[in-house]
Amino acid sequence: MQFGVRKKLVLFYVAVGFLPLLAATITIAFGTSHLRVTTMAQNSISLAQAEATGRGISLVRGIELIQVAMREPSTLAQLRQVTTRRAEEELRDLDTAWPTLPDDDPRLRSALDNTAASLMRTITESDPRFGKIILADRFGQLVAASERPNHADFRDDAWFVDGFSDGQGRVNVYPVAHDESLGGYGIAVSVPIGPPGRVEGVVRYVMNLDHWMAPLSLSPTARDHLMLVGGDGAILYRRDTDPMSDTLTNWDTVVRTANVQRHRMVGDELQAYAPIELPETVGGFPLQAPTWWVVIHLPREQIMKPVWQIAGATLAMGLILVAVLFLLGVLLIERVLTRRLIHLHRATAQVGQGDLDHRVQMPPHRFLSNDELDQLAAGFNRMIDNVQRSTRELQAANQLKSNFLIIAGHELRTPLNYILNTAKLYKNSTDPDKLRQALGTIIARTQRFNEIIQAMFKLMPGELRRENMTYTDVPLNALLEDLRAGMALFVEQRNQHLVVDVPPALPVLRADREKLRDILENLLTNAVKFTPDGSTITLRAAATPPGHVTLSVQDQGPGIPTEEYEHLFKPFFTGGDPMTHTSNKYGIGLGLAIVHYFTNLHGGTVHVSSSPLGSTFSVTLPLAPPDPV
Repeated sequence: MQFGVRKKLVLFYVAVGFLPLLAATITIAFGTSHLRVTTMAQNSISLAQAEATGRGISLVRGIELIQVAMREPSTLAQLRQVTTRRAEEELRDLDTAWPTLPDDDPRLRSALDNTAASLMRTITESDPRFGKIILADRFGQLVAASERPNHADFRDDAWFVDGFSDGQGRVNVYPVAHDESLGGYGIAVSVPIGPPGRVEGVVRYVMNLDHWMAPLSLSPTARDHLMLVGGDGAILYRRDTDPMSDTLTNWDTVVRTANVQRHRMVGDELQAYAPIELPETVGGFPLQAPTWWVVIHLPREQIMKPVWQIAGATLAMGLILVAVLFLLGVLLIERVLTRRLIHLHRATAQVGQGDLDHRVQMPPHRFLSNDELDQLAAGFNRMIDNVQRSTRELQAANQLKSNFLIIAGHELRTPLNYILNTAKLYKNSTDPDKLRQALGTIIARTQRFNEIIQAMFKLMPGELRRENMTYTDVPLNALLEDLRAGMALFVEQRNQHLVVDVPPALPVLRADREKLRDILENLLTNAVKFTPDGSTITLRAAATPPGHVTLSVQDQGPGIPTEEYEHLFKPFFTGGDPMTHTSNKYGIGLGLAIVHYFTNLHGGTVHVSSSPLGSTFSVTLPLAPPDPV
């Protein structure tokens, strides 16, 4: 007797359905208590480690935020202006009068209304972790504060002495303590400002304990069962409990065995713990901080409650579940599994006959999703996609090879024509100055000829990479006039007019001059090609806040279809008739790709707008170089 797949699956369900389910129910009822405790312990350890790591990162990021904010140039300049400590008598008088100073007193306002104080208030208002922030110079004198401090001379305060550390600087994190400015408990931190070994000031701020200990996880376990414990076992934070009002028993044993044991049972409570690990240095300064532990504590009753619930429900529903599973198994065999196998068989046969456009379309099913059959079908479709993609890539590579062979007919023609026309113009000249000028122009164009060749290779697929940028101060008025002179010969040949519209006081642009020239020359060359004879081309420049400049080239050509915008800056895209322009010149669409590529290197953007009356290409660049990647 032959057994098909259907019969084998039915027998399988009958053989392994009833008895294993019954055995599993008994095992769940009596054998999972230890597994549940172990699993919850491991989960709690992972949660404690995640919360401890998050606390450490949060603390370090807060220190780094203060360091960055207080390195603002005007703040550093204000600190460096202080070269001596004020007279002791003056400081004593100020400290004596400080508690009663009116709010509009200039001595108080000078510390509350400067740039550093404004930054401090921005930090405290945007980040609830931060309490009062104070900045003192290297002599311990008040420079800035987010709110009114208790006094103005901090030379003898422990946080200043520790942070200044004889001019070497040290970041200090202090134990949890009550802070009047918070109206609760917090963690004081002192941070040196300036380069290591040459401290120019010290910042003290208070980290709000409740906000710092806010659970990073959305888990109710983290929200309701999170503790912060000191090295001596004192509970520094626990929900609805005053800090340092209780202590964990035998915590010294935990500290000694923490490397091999990260949880323990204390009575009917599971405790999982992880230390808050901080780096040895922050911002180049050594870091000194107390030893803290994050503890997740769970009562045994809460751990075991789901076990008894699951066991009871399993025992009650066992027989019903077996019957339902059996019926579902038969349904899956007949209406889902078999039908999907047939679809796979038909699809592979059709593709095997050469139909590479055909794909496996698995029938929709409610009970299965992303199983082995779906993965097999998806893998089969990916295989056919790869075959088609490889074919297209081979065709594209062949086309790119052909395009590369005719690049010289487009991108290299401009410098060659310039060299040729210059040589023809001065071949009969006997004026040494003019000949010297012509030779200089030819040399410069020959150098640019070589640079254009290099740029074309950089734009070939597989060769794209970040260029070495040589930033210099570029006076835009001089550069644009130089471009006008360089394009004059080509414009005159077409009886066109090149208008340079530049305001008299353009800011100096920090850019790679040669690449910027490439950008504008390519845009102007395209404008000459597409603008009819006798028409006007306009080159404009304008400052665009904040901190940018926009250079635009406007032609009077036939315009660009909107559907071609997204392809304009791709290498070798020409659009329309791909090999002709109004100048009867040939090209393969490399110029705008160079414009887009070099603009990106400067951290800028290219924008195009077009109508039947002409097109405008606008390049917006930052006045200062972008941050390195």
